[in-house]
Amino acid sequence: MEETESQWQPQVRAQVRERAATVDGMQVEVYAYFGFACTGSSDDGRERFISTALSPTYAKQILQMQGAGATEEELHPVVTDAITQGFGVVG
Repeated sequence: MEETESQWQPQVRAQVRERAATVDGMQVEVYAYFGFACTGSSDDGRERFISTALSPTYAKQILQMQGAGATEEELHPVVTDAITQGFGVVG
């Protein structure tokens, strides 16, 4: 059983990655800090949990970078761009 899983699992993961990069995209969950210029009010910046879908274009870029050994810090700009595009934020 272990031998079958060791051969089967990488194939399944590769299929899921390919589908994410071409059809489905991927879901990401992050903590992000949102801040505003007005201090001392309810508009003060705070940390928020965000769960959002990323397009296949961004999923492909992220998966390629991970495959090339990118660190989490190196992925941050791509994920940030993907999230802001998903929310329609222009920066």
